[in-house]
Amino acid sequence: MFKIPITYADENESYITLPALKRFAKERKRDDLKTTFIRETLIRNIQDYANRSPENLEDVQNWIDCVLKEGIKDIYIKYLQLELIDVERLNNDDVLNEILNKSLINPANQHFCGNTYEKKFKLVRYEIHSGDYGRVITIFMSKLIHNYDRKLAKVMMYPISIDLYVDRNMIIARGKSKSNMYELMESGFDFEKSTSTNVEKELKKAIAWVTNILSISIKQQKETVDTYRSKLYTILDRYTKTPNQIRDLMDSKKDEIKNLASIVIGEICNLTDKYLNDVNFDIENMIEKYFSISYPDKTIFTQDREAYPLKIVATDEEDSKVEQTAAFEEPLQSKAVFFDNKKMMQKSKLCDGVWFRFHRLDSTYCSKQFNVKVLAKNDLILKFTEYTMEEDIVHVLFELIDA
Repeated sequence: MFKIPITYADENESYITLPALKRFAKERKRDDLKTTFIRETLIRNIQDYANRSPENLEDVQNWIDCVLKEGIKDIYIKYLQLELIDVERLNNDDVLNEILNKSLINPANQHFCGNTYEKKFKLVRYEIHSGDYGRVITIFMSKLIHNYDRKLAKVMMYPISIDLYVDRNMIIARGKSKSNMYELMESGFDFEKSTSTNVEKELKKAIAWVTNILSISIKQQKETVDTYRSKLYTILDRYTKTPNQIRDLMDSKKDEIKNLASIVIGEICNLTDKYLNDVNFDIENMIEKYFSISYPDKTIFTQDREAYPLKIVATDEEDSKVEQTAAFEEPLQSKAVFFDNKKMMQKSKLCDGVWFRFHRLDSTYCSKQFNVKVLAKNDLILKFTEYTMEEDIVHVLFELIDA
């Protein structure tokens, strides 16, 4: 009898969430799978549905594999250093099948459910496909960990997925952030001898496993950090363009702004022409700032945009760090702090971190928006802190990658 493992079925673990369950029910259109059912009923009925036939079981297991890839996830992106021989190997299905089939934990059951795992990652399944983003090799892996909350130690499965975008020289790893994670102790958990772990460590182990088995290399970090920071600034700039309403107000005061700049340069500070651009920017920035923070309708900073920032972290060429935050998930662009540090980021065109609020592509059974934290460090890191569907995850990923 098929039963969804407790690691995934437990509501507190947030792997299989109510929106995902409702989507499954809606797509199957069955009397015993209604979107109005409570979570526990849907879980039970999906298990009953799986046990009715091998075809249903395959349907449910494929669905679970997909659901475990989306949702609440930390995502790490790295560039690959691919030589011509690497590209030829990664584009050859026969070669890939030969390499990866040898590592499958169970060729007869290529699903997260129904397999027995160990301390080290095991390959569950893989897919090779081409689409809008070129050739993609998707690898599903899992292992066992201990979860210890100072009262009880539980052995839990820990699934990870990796997408290798061959045509873009990128490897992207996804895993769920979880507190109180420890390496599995096969003889039984002993806190005094335990080794803690976290999503970052596990994703890096998984990436190392994949790059090793496929004989490929990660690009040197010093070559990629500023690339990540530049991409992040580009997408930030895209979502903080001056609204037309504010631009119209500034245009209506164009002569006064120009006159004010002349007064600062010639009458107040007696500056040379080399300061002209800086003074003009500072004055325009100040005028835009007060028009923006006093504008009564704050929706002008969010409408007709796929996303808007809630918080920014940036460092200038002198390593001066700034953090800007808007309260109550209001757009940062409507706050004075955004304009106080706008010049620094525009000069460097680099950004270290942004908390975005994105609009969902399909908000059925979900909130209309979701938050994602993006950090440009040695890796490009995305943290989806609430349930996010696959199409939204991929959309955000390639908004950044293509920036």
